[in-house]
Amino acid sequence: MATRSFRPSEGAPITDATQVMGEDVHKISVDQLIPRIAERSKKAVDNVPIHIYFFQGVRAGRRCSCFDIETSPDGQCEACFGTGVVGGFDKYGTTLEVIDVTHPSVVTSNIMPDLRSRRKPIPFGLVRGARFGSVEARVKLTSNVGVVDALSADYILPEGTKMEAWVKSPGDADYVGLTRDNLQQRLFNPYVDIRVNLWRVSPEQESPMLKSVYIRYKNIQDNRLKANIPRVEKSIALQEIGIADEWSGQLFYLDNTLKTVSTEDYLVSIEGDTRWKIRTAKENAPHGQLTSWDLEARLVQEHEAFMRVPG
Repeated sequence: MATRSFRPSEGAPITDATQVMGEDVHKISVDQLIPRIAERSKKAVDNVPIHIYFFQGVRAGRRCSCFDIETSPDGQCEACFGTGVVGGFDKYGTTLEVIDVTHPSVVTSNIMPDLRSRRKPIPFGLVRGARFGSVEARVKLTSNVGVVDALSADYILPEGTKMEAWVKSPGDADYVGLTRDNLQQRLFNPYVDIRVNLWRVSPEQESPMLKSVYIRYKNIQDNRLKANIPRVEKSIALQEIGIADEWSGQLFYLDNTLKTVSTEDYLVSIEGDTRWKIRTAKENAPHGQLTSWDLEARLVQEHEAFMRVPG
């Protein structure tokens, strides 16, 4: 009696049962198990969370005026906070704009970058013989939720001098004072124009100096992140006996909301406004799919540049 048989062509691959099983396991892991692990990580963080803000070191951008090819970034610089890149740190869920001498849209009247003072970053100052001058810059606005997160300026005002800051949107007939409320009302425009006026009583007086204007606004409503820390260490956090946190290291467990974390970044614990510089960042990413982060951080000291970044 004849039998039927199949012989694959020479060189054709042959798949056995173990290979089929391996491929199925990999597919099940990627499509089903790992997403469940990520979801469980979120629930674990939600269990007893602490709320934090995340500040990521700016990877690229405008080179700060506080250093050149022969120097290092100035650790006391209020424009880059020692990073060498204007702005220094991006806060999660916000957009940052810094107006300084490196801003591409700056237009000045009776004002020039003051190179003679050797201050860092290089500030704007009145030209010789001028009593009044202005600095103007256009800030392009991105998609946002209409909330100002931070607004500040770094400047020097000798006796007998003054400075005023103004803002104007495309629909405004004239400038209005640059306040948090006035800026917030204009965030849904494609751009705003910022003007800073400098005065001095006489041309012989020392000039007022404008170093930078720092503007940050939210692009998501709630930019807080949830983290979990070891319960034993939290109990030693000393809130119960009224002593401030003083230990040098702390572990943080986060879900996969953040896609990149490095040792250039830091966290701010909202409870107590404590700042933590990340020392090690371990990503948990089976099969290349991020599920959570294990971070080890140290307490930031008062003298460090991280403390001067607007919260």
